[in-house]
Amino acid sequence: IGTGNPLVIASPTTTTTYYVRYQDACSNVSGCATVTVNVSQLPTANITPNPATVCTNGTLVLNGNPTGGSGTYTVHTWTVNGGSLTNGNTVAPTFNAPSVTSQTTYTVTYRVTDSNGCQSAVVSRTITVNPLDAASVANLNACQNGTTYFPVITGVTGGTFSQPPGLSINSATGAITANASTPN
Repeated sequence: IGTGNPLVIASPTTTTTYYVRYQDACSNVSGCATVTVNVSQLPTANITPNPATVCTNGTLVLNGNPTGGSGTYTVHTWTVNGGSLTNGNTVAPTFNAPSVTSQTTYTVTYRVTDSNGCQSAVVSRTITVNPLDAASVANLNACQNGTTYFPVITGVTGGTFSQPPGLSINSATGAITANASTPN
């Protein structure tokens, strides 16, 4: 495929065997030798979840989802431009969200290296950190039969309701069933 010293050849895309011999200035020719260039496929990565959303001071388990490459995945390299990562040298670290007062985004990056030393491209994901909602529940209005109370909710929509022991509440609507509740 060529002559010269040094001999420069194009990088193969698959494993290729080359046959090499040397001829000096006096036309003396060496024996034939083989050189095999092993080509390994690069691993790829895809960060999940997507979309990635977490509440202030919350945690979110990420996954690099490496595929392809050769052998095993030996190095997992993560970076983040805010918050922190727990177990950042594994395929599935935990993002620790900082305290925020308004919706804030951070970028996390990931690269995987396989046991042949082949590295994936660096992939990134945006993580959205949401502040806690300022919700309030007040002014319970009784139904006509007086046994179920429905809250008037302001500030947010959705979410779930929880209660202290003894109070019978619908976790989706917040409706309180008085006759099924027991006083503390």
